Amino acid sequence: MASSASTFKFTYQDYRNAPEDKRYELLDGDLVVVPAPKEVHQRVLMSLSLLIFQSVKLSGAGHVYAAPFDVVLSDTD
Repeated sequence: MASSASTFKFTYQDYRNAPEDKRYELLDGDLVVVPAPKEVHQRVLMSLSLLIFQSVKLSGAGHVYAAPFDVVLSDTD
């Protein structure tokens, strides 16, 4: 038997209004707390960022942006 109860879904506006005490992602209407990256992640990130930035700058291929950078797929993602 299907449930008739509706499930609340957070929106992009709810995400933007969330407290800034934690990092959040909006996944299919759920506001999910994202843990801080581990040290190894940060080291790899810096190494790759340097290589990518230098390559893009030398080739004139475009721009490189650092996180955080919002990507909105829909009102609930």
